[in-house]
Amino acid sequence: MDFELSDEHLIIKETIRNFVQKECPRELARELEEKEEVPSILWDKLSELGFFGLTVPEKYGGEGVNSLGGLITIEELSGIFPSLALFYTGTVFCGGGVISCLGDENQKEAYLEKLARGKLIFTTALAEEEVGLNLENIKAAAETKGNELIVSGEKKLVALGEHADYYIVLVKSQNQQEGSDSLSILLVDAASPGITKCNKKKIGMKSAGSYELLFNQVRVPAANVLGGSDYLNRGKEQISLILDLQNLAHAASRLGIARGVFEYARNHARNRVQFGLPIIEFNAVKKMLVELVVEIEACRLFIYRAGNLADTGKPFSLESSMALSSALRLAKKAAGHGIQICGGYGYALEYDAQRYWRDTFAAPINGQTTETIDHKIAVLEGL
Repeated sequence: MDFELSDEHLIIKETIRNFVQKECPRELARELEEKEEVPSILWDKLSELGFFGLTVPEKYGGEGVNSLGGLITIEELSGIFPSLALFYTGTVFCGGGVISCLGDENQKEAYLEKLARGKLIFTTALAEEEVGLNLENIKAAAETKGNELIVSGEKKLVALGEHADYYIVLVKSQNQQEGSDSLSILLVDAASPGITKCNKKKIGMKSAGSYELLFNQVRVPAANVLGGSDYLNRGKEQISLILDLQNLAHAASRLGIARGVFEYARNHARNRVQFGLPIIEFNAVKKMLVELVVEIEACRLFIYRAGNLADTGKPFSLESSMALSSALRLAKKAAGHGIQICGGYGYALEYDAQRYWRDTFAAPINGQTTETIDHKIAVLEGL
C-alpha cells in the first residue's frame, strides 16, 4: 500500500498550484465574486495546462482516465476560488467523466474531444422540490414522439445553469416499456427552445450561480438519451455513478476550501500581534489550527482512496459518499474556525475568512444535504 502521490500527480499538483498563485490571486477571485462575473479571464489560461482531459481517454483527445489528477486540481482551485473549481467540475467530471463512463460511441465522439480542450461545460439538472431520496417522485417528464422526447418540468439548484452548454437531466418517462424503470437521463442542449433559466441569488459562489430551470415542451433527440436510445427507461442504472462522480468532485472542492481557510487563518495568526505576541502562540488558536491540519489530511486520504478506486474501475459509491460527508463537515468547521481566529477581520467583507464561510454554505449539492449523504452511507453499510 503506497500513500505517496505518483510523479505525474505531483507534477499536476505543483503545476496547478503555480497557476493559481500566478494567475488567480485572492484579489482577483474576490473581485470576480463580488461582481458575480464568470471567470472567463482564467478559463483559456487554465485550458492551456491540458488538465481538462483528465477524465477523457486518449482515444478521444484526453490525457487518459485520471480522476485523482482531476480531484487534485479541484482542491487547488478551491483553495482560492471555489467558483472556478465548480466550472472545472462541470467540464471534467459532469462532462468528461460521465460521458466517458456512460455515453455511447456517438456521444463520446461528439463531446469528449471538446470537453478535453475545455470547449464545453456540462452540469447536472437532477434536483426537484419534494423529491428528496425517492427518485420515483420525479415530476419532470419526457414523452417519446417519433425520434424525439418532449421534456416538460422544473429543476432546482442547478449550478452553472446559465453557463453550461449541456444539461444532464433526470426525467420520468411517460411511455416506458413493460418491465423497465420509469427514469431516463438526457443530454439536453442548453440553447434548446423552451428552456427558461431563473437565477436564484445566493450568498456564496456567486460567479457560478444557482438556477431554476423550467422546461416547456423541449424537444430532445432520442439519440441524446445518455448511453444511446437503448438506455431509454434505464436511468436507475446510470444515476448512481453520476452522483458518485459528482460527490467525489464536490468533496475535493470542500477539502480545498478547508485547506484555503487553514492557510489563510494560519498566515493571519502569524502576523496578528496581541499582548506582544503573534496570536499563533496562544494555545486556543494553535489548538484550532492543529485540529484543522489533522482533519484535512484525513479527509484528503478519504478522497484519494475513492479517486483511486474510480480510476481502477472498482466500485466507489460508499467511499465517495464517505469522502463527501467528511469534507462537508470539515469545511463547515474550518470556516467557523477561520472567522474565530481572524476575529473582527473575519467578519469584514474586505477579508477572505467570511468568503470561505459563504462558499461553504453556498447551496446543498443537487438537493443533497449532509444528512441525506449520511443516509446513503447507512443504506450502503446495511445499517
